[in-house]
This record gives sequence, structure tokens and C-alpha cells, in this order.
Amino acid sequence: PTFVLEEMWVKEHSAFADRYIDGVPVMKGFWTTIIPFEQGLPDRSKFEQFVKGDHLGKMVTHDGLRVDDNGFVMPVNTGLLVKAALKYGYPEMAVENLRKNLGTFGKFSSASFPEITNNSKGCFLQAWSAALAIENVVCGFLGIKPTPEGPEVNPVWSDYIAPPGSLLSNLRVRDKTYSITLEGAGKYKID
Repeated sequence: PTFVLEEMWVKEHSAFADRYIDGVPVMKGFWTTIIPFEQGLPDRSKFEQFVKGDHLGKMVTHDGLRVDDNGFVMPVNTGLLVKAALKYGYPEMAVENLRKNLGTFGKFSSASFPEITNNSKGCFLQAWSAALAIENVVCGFLGIKPTPEGPEVNPVWSDYIAPPGSLLSNLRVRDKTYSITLEGAGKYKID
């Protein structure tokens, strides 16, 4: 992590370089600039600089986060931004980008997500993008983590996507099934 935090940060762009070529950090507009934030490596001040800086603004579109300089948008990079936004306490940004991802369902083919959300000639959704959309809701907003003893729940951001009284039923962890009622303000009840 030290190498990434110290050598890959490009101060004039307030972002992490997405390439390292011949000992020099390079900015190509590629989505991997999000990964250090998704992993929670830098402190909050770096994420705040990233949010206010010019690099993120160049990547964001009405469809989601651009993958590269071609302008294509993929659910994986937008989903990584959702995870990072939740980690650093930006739930509004997370909700906005989660909605962009979920809004692509059935856009080009019925009952499926596209892998490239702003190009009908893109391929079908890949597993990493599908899993990330689910992970953002279940683990991110609702704070549900399966453990051998049963679900661990920490619904810090649940009020942003589910009103109080919302019920998640049939949550299976190993051989047990649970129901979780969100009571609002981060409170919940497990049955």
C-alpha cells in the first residue's frame, strides 16, 4: 500500500495514476484510478481531494463512470465508485451511481444488464459486474455480512435506499434462513 499511496498519487490531478510506465505514474483516464479508494487505502482527505479534483469530473457521465478515453461506461467501474463513496461517507454519490448501474437493467436485452452500459454493441454482463451491483446493496448500503454464526448487520446507509420498516426475507447463511427488518437510523431486527 505504501507504494500506491506515495508513488501513484498525482497531486496535480488529485487522483491515483492508472499506469506506472518506466518509473513514472501516468494518467490515461482508466477506471483503475478508483481501486485504491475502493480498497480503503488512503485517508478521507485524499478521497475528498479526488471528489473535488478534475480527474473524477472527467470520468463521470450520465451513464456512470467512464472506463477509458473511448467514453465507454461499464458497471464495474461505477460499482467500484459506489463502494468507495460508501467507505468515505458519501452516500448520496453512492446512491446516484448505484441507480445508474441498476437503471441499465434491460436496456439492450430483456432481463439482463449490459457490460457496456452506453453502447448497444457491447457484450453481456460479466460476473464481476453483476456481483458488484449486489454487493453494493447487500454489503454496502445494508451492511450485511454472512458469518458462520449468522448474518452480521451494520446498516449504516440503509436509509438511503430502503425506508424504515423494509423487510429482507429469506436471507440464507449456510443452513439457516433469516429475515431482517430495517427500523431506520441504522437500527434493525433479525428473526
